[in-house]
Amino acid sequence: METHQISENRITDIACSPDGRFAAATDDDGVYLLDAKSMEIIRTVKTKEPAECVAFSPDSQSVCVGMHGGNVLIIQTKNAEERLIKTKATGFSAAAWSPDGKLICLGQYEPALTLIVTDTWKSIVLDPDIYDDSGRTKVLFSENSEDIMSTAGNQICIWQKPRGSRYVSDVLLTADHGGRFTDMLLGPDRALFAIEESEQESYLHKLASRPGEKPTTVKLPDYFSRLAWTEKHKCIAVAEFPGKKLIYRKPGDLSEEFHEPADVGEYPIACITECPESGFLLIGTRNGSVLH
Repeated sequence: METHQISENRITDIACSPDGRFAAATDDDGVYLLDAKSMEIIRTVKTKEPAECVAFSPDSQSVCVGMHGGNVLIIQTKNAEERLIKTKATGFSAAAWSPDGKLICLGQYEPALTLIVTDTWKSIVLDPDIYDDSGRTKVLFSENSEDIMSTAGNQICIWQKPRGSRYVSDVLLTADHGGRFTDMLLGPDRALFAIEESEQESYLHKLASRPGEKPTTVKLPDYFSRLAWTEKHKCIAVAEFPGKKLIYRKPGDLSEEFHEPADVGEYPIACITECPESGFLLIGTRNGSVLH
């Protein structure tokens, strides 16, 4: 695994473009557009407030950056064009771009979401009426771009929009060990994987897409709270935050495939994602390095 120092600050989020050409990382000073193969910085965009989260458009031509003060920056990968979108949110913690490119969803440090319609760049607030300010709200789109999943404290909500109506939320999964959900992803066969973290321990949940199938839950050996899918190993990678451990779990029964803490060395994990072309993991660290 190679190490690339790109910042003096903590990397707050990291993402790869769907075409595998670019990566983007955020920190307190702004966003860095990187060559996904060499990890060399192509362009640095300084922001007036800390950049907290990042997501690529499905065509890989645009990057959405959510910022600490509630502004959203859209930058182009092939030129210097930028668009600043002001919202009523107090700050963002996670971002997702819908597979059809029509919507951007941003999670906050509370369960409320901000939805941006990309043909008008207007924003909509989605509020599940759940109070929880204990962590980052993770957001995901379904493959058909119609449904949105979001963490909300001890629940995972699914947002659906009946034809001709507004988005409404329902509870998809509830934490059953007194913890809160810190991360989630869609894995093979559209199964949902989520991390529940309590004061004492953490758990990995799997919710299959097949109706009637009960969720699978396993206890993790430490405080693991970050997830990624690695196509190379066909495993769920579970990262300790803000630690240095990385374990790989089989997507079927969540059993441990292998454990390689040496992969991360002395670098404390801050964020993690997969490189689409290679299937390798891309890890942002708390000391400004990117592990590739």
